[in-house]
Amino acid sequence: MAKVKKIKRIALIVVASAAVGAAAAVFLLASGTRNAVPEVQAYTVAADTVEREVSANGVIGARDSETLVAQTSGIVSQVAVKKGDAVAKGQLIVRLDDEKIRVQEKEAAAALAAARRGVRVELLRLRSSLIKAQSEWEQADRDWGSAKELFAAGSVSEAEYTRAADRRTVAANDLLAARQSLNLREGRPKDDPRTTPPSPDDAIVEGSDEVRQAAARLESVRADARRTEVRCTMSGTVIDLPAEAGDVAAPGARLAEIADTRRLEVTSNIDEVDIGSVSVGQAARIESDVFLDRRLTGKVTEIAPGITKVGDARVCEIKVGFSDPNRLAKVGASCSIYINVARRENVPAIPLELYLQEGRKKYVFLISRDTAAPGEYFLKKTEIETGVLGLDKIEVTRGLTLGDRIARGQLKSFRDGQRVTAAAEKSAQNGGAAQ
Repeated sequence: MAKVKKIKRIALIVVASAAVGAAAAVFLLASGTRNAVPEVQAYTVAADTVEREVSANGVIGARDSETLVAQTSGIVSQVAVKKGDAVAKGQLIVRLDDEKIRVQEKEAAAALAAARRGVRVELLRLRSSLIKAQSEWEQADRDWGSAKELFAAGSVSEAEYTRAADRRTVAANDLLAARQSLNLREGRPKDDPRTTPPSPDDAIVEGSDEVRQAAARLESVRADARRTEVRCTMSGTVIDLPAEAGDVAAPGARLAEIADTRRLEVTSNIDEVDIGSVSVGQAARIESDVFLDRRLTGKVTEIAPGITKVGDARVCEIKVGFSDPNRLAKVGASCSIYINVARRENVPAIPLELYLQEGRKKYVFLISRDTAAPGEYFLKKTEIETGVLGLDKIEVTRGLTLGDRIARGQLKSFRDGQRVTAAAEKSAQNGGAAQ
């Protein structure tokens, strides 16, 4: 029994000794942790160029283009070009069947010629009638004069004198009617005394109502004939050609699209948050899968006057014009635009991952030398003010100067006044993102 108690006492001593050892080890480990000085990577503030870009997606289109449509109904009899062809202003693109219209044109031309002949024949008849009426009146006037003298002398009866006077009156009326008819045909006032020469016959013919109506009918038919020939009104490239021979085209049917593919533009929607930074004339970069590894440049040419709602966003439409002499772009292709809205050169700048945002304030951890411990430093949480925000860096306008060193890494794990050692610097690209 005494032997068992002795064994228990030895076991308790061993357990107590182990516990004391473990406690001592924990204490020493904790003390070492508190006394360890972490190492941080440093970044030296240097002068740099910072650019701010506004980007958006868009669609490439031609600044100058036209859509050709059928102006009259008909069957497509000829498609004179192919898609992708270069065409000149006035060139025939599509022809519609014009057989029926050509028959109408011949009929209208014949009607015009007949109308002209009819006016000329009538002029001859009226002039002849006027000469005849003038002659008959002169004869009747002479007869009346003789009858008057003979009646006065008692050689003829009153009845004979009266008949001569009546014939003179009828002849005078016939002369007046002949003169008025010719005046009207020649385009004179009805009661013109005809003391001046008439207009040339050609002018009289072309000014007549029947000839003008016939000429208008012919011009209308010829206009219909011209509408069967669809010609472009600008030089460019055929970018679309839905028309095919044999198609039935109704008025307004789309036949072809012509565009100047050397002068293009991008139509894009800019978010209302960014539109205030965009202005006409700003430089823009255009990128597209259509011309991979190549960039085209242009300028903002137009900004819509208002904001529109597209889906859940409020945007403003803009246009970016650019030249494409090598014809890399394709009309209708999607693209991205990048507008340089701000640029600052030779200013203090830091990578975006090297500052913390807390509310509206921005902070960095400035690495300051610890004069009490050579080779060691401490972190100073420093508020900064910033300017232009670039794609990967930001301008610092207050709080840092060139040559200052700031900590990089897991910024949220740092604290103001923390003692550190500074490791060799790494480039901005090797830093971690701010947490």
